[in-house]
Amino acid sequence: MVAAAEESRKKAKRTEFASRLLHNLLLILILAATPLFLGGCRQPPKDVTRVPHYNFSPFAGTVWKTKVKTALADVTVYNGAHHLTLLSPEEFDRTDPKYTGVLDQYRIISMLPAGARIRIERLWFDTGEAGILWVTASLDSGTYYRKTVYVEELLAKNLFLDGDPSLPRTWGVNPRYLESDAPPRKAKGGGK
Repeated sequence: MVAAAEESRKKAKRTEFASRLLHNLLLILILAATPLFLGGCRQPPKDVTRVPHYNFSPFAGTVWKTKVKTALADVTVYNGAHHLTLLSPEEFDRTDPKYTGVLDQYRIISMLPAGARIRIERLWFDTGEAGILWVTASLDSGTYYRKTVYVEELLAKNLFLDGDPSLPRTWGVNPRYLESDAPPRKAKGGGK
């Protein structure tokens, strides 16, 4: 009888040990997998500047000048990343007739006067949940010289940014906000 009680106690200890081991392994697995669920398997955006499908490379490197005041804002995008973004007046200027208001995820950093120069640089494909395109440029003058900024709001609508198949497959700027700042071409011929 004593032997049976001893055997029963040993069996209970083994069962308890196995149960604790399984519980601890399960807890370790959950803790290891948590960042995957919270972070959503984030991958960095993909540079598609030279991908022929998007027809962006002729637009890259072009230089533009703002025709209106713009705002530089820290924008929190859907995945929590922060983008330094150049905003059009309708997004921050209450006196603009097309004012839509600044969203909660915008934090205005600086106001830039008309005449600020930007150089279009890259087209990025967001590989996350949104699967959207972002256009970056660098500021060519002022306090934020050479800072990379996102500029989609200052561009003309097109198929790639808006997803509307009736829109053009070409890239350009919204003439309300930007104008070319390319150097004037020299006249052909032997003129003085």
